Amino acid sequence: MTDIPAKLRQFLWHCIKPQKWHAIALIGTAFTDALLLTLIGPYYLKRIVDAVAESYSNRDDLLPAILASACIYVSLFACAALNHRLTDWIVLRSIPALRQRVILVLFAHLKRHSSRMFQDSFAGNLSNKIFDVANGAVAILEKLDQAVAGCASLGIALIAMLIVHPPFAAILLVWDAAFTMISMCFLRSISSLSLSYSEHNSAVVGKVVDVIGNISNIRLFASHGYEYARLSQCVADNTEQDRAVRRKLLKMRAAQDASVIVYVAIMLDTLIHLAQGGLVSAGDFASSCASP
Repeated sequence: MTDIPAKLRQFLWHCIKPQKWHAIALIGTAFTDALLLTLIGPYYLKRIVDAVAESYSNRDDLLPAILASACIYVSLFACAALNHRLTDWIVLRSIPALRQRVILVLFAHLKRHSSRMFQDSFAGNLSNKIFDVANGAVAILEKLDQAVAGCASLGIALIAMLIVHPPFAAILLVWDAAFTMISMCFLRSISSLSLSYSEHNSAVVGKVVDVIGNISNIRLFASHGYEYARLSQCVADNTEQDRAVRRKLLKMRAAQDASVIVYVAIMLDTLIHLAQGGLVSAGDFASSCASP
C-alpha cells in the first residue's frame, strides 16, 4: 500500500473516493432540502397568506382560493421527509464503511513505522489517535450535507430576494459577511486549542492504558500513590484544555447569536416600512418572517 496523503483534504478524498457516489448523493439531497425549505416552501406559504388576506371579506371564496396551494404546501413536507430518509439511508450505507476504511488505512500506515516509534509511544495513545481520525472523517462526511444545504440555501435566498425584494438581499448579504467574519476571527484560536486538546487527550488515554497494563507492577512495587498523582495531574490539565476550547466556542456562538438578533431586527423593520408603503404583500411579510 502506498503512503497516505499528508494533507487533510487529500487524505479525506483518499478515504472517501471508493464511496464518491454516496458523497455526491448526499450533496444532491442537501441541495433538494435547501430548495424545498428556502424557495418552494416560502413561495407557496406566500400564496396561501395572500389568498387568505384577499378573501378575508368573503370567506366563502377562501377554500377554492387556497386549496391548490395548500395541497402543494403540505406535499412539500412529505417530499422533505422522504428526502431526509433518503439521506439517512445514504449515511447508513456510507458512514460505517468509511469508518472501517479509515481505521484500516491508518493501521496499515502505522505498521510501516520503525520499532523505535512503538517503543517511544504509548499503545493507547496510538490507538486513540486512529479512532480520533476515523471519528473526525465520519463527522466531516456527516456534516457535508448540512454545509451544502447552508450554502445552497444562502444562494437560493439571495437570488430570490434580489429578484423580488432587493433590499432584503442586501441585508442578508451584509449579515452573512458579518457572520462569516465573526466566525473566522475565532476559527484560528479554536483550531489551535482543539489541536492541543486532541493531542493531550490522546496522551491521557495512552497513560491510562499504560497504567492499567502495568497494574501488576504497581501492586508489586506499591507505586499506586505515585501513578495516581501523575495521572490526576494529567487529567486535570486535559480538563482545563477542554474547558478552554468550550469557552472559546461559547464566545464565538454568543457573537454569532448577536449578529442573528441584529439581522432579524433590521429585516423586520424593513418589512414593516415596506408593508406601510404597500411594497410587500401579507404573504411576503409572512414568508420572510417564517425563516429568519
